[in-house]
Amino acid sequence: MVNWLYHVSTRRLIIFVSAFIIFFIAALAGYRYYKYEENVNSIYRTIDYHNETIYLQELRYHSAQIQQFLTDASLTGDVEAIEEAKSHQQAITALLPNLPDVDLGNINALLVEQLDVGQKMVQAYSSGDKTEGDRIMKKPDGGFDAVSANIQTTIDTALKIQDGKMEAQEAEAEAGMDLVNTIQLLSSILLLLVSIGSLFLIYVKVNRPLHQLMSKLHDLTSGAKDLRFRLPVKGSDEFAKISRDFNTFLDELDHIVSTVQNVSVRT
Repeated sequence: MVNWLYHVSTRRLIIFVSAFIIFFIAALAGYRYYKYEENVNSIYRTIDYHNETIYLQELRYHSAQIQQFLTDASLTGDVEAIEEAKSHQQAITALLPNLPDVDLGNINALLVEQLDVGQKMVQAYSSGDKTEGDRIMKKPDGGFDAVSANIQTTIDTALKIQDGKMEAQEAEAEAGMDLVNTIQLLSSILLLLVSIGSLFLIYVKVNRPLHQLMSKLHDLTSGAKDLRFRLPVKGSDEFAKISRDFNTFLDELDHIVSTVQNVSVRT
């Protein structure tokens, strides 16, 4: 099963195995970095969704405050309540640029309409025209309560969508982290197996032929010193080359000894 190893250069085998392990580690590191960046981006998106949710909650708060202060102003005629409502509208105006990716429909127009209708309602109540004030407040289409309800519905719908996005993004980020941890565990096991397999190949490639070579040389030096002994040549790797070169040396040495013996016999 390992005969093919005898035809592979030991040096090339070590270089190939080392290059393969280095490539595997580099590819694994690159993939980990890619997944890490992906998870970081996912976390950033989750943070963005969270911040947008906070802005939407602040938007809902300021809108409710506008409705509350204008209602109070219509009942008490307090001018400061109207100014408070305007300050909350300014706060909403400052918040809206932070929500470029959130679909809020025509909320800008609704906010302007809310303040405009609210002021008219306050003027009607302040002038003593309760009927007109009630009409402006309760009018089904374009009334103060209807406009305020539309604003709250728009914000609540956006909040619901935003919560869904945030939950989905959190689930995606968590799944991404679990995937990275699983890949890291499996890749570490695979790398360990590859390393063990590579070391085993090198062991089989080097240790067994080296042991056979040492054993044969020991037999040669400790035996009858028979110069007809030859090392086995198997394959075409470095050990096979050493065996062939050594056998060539023994051939020449045997030839020299035979020549000397022949000369000695003649003399």
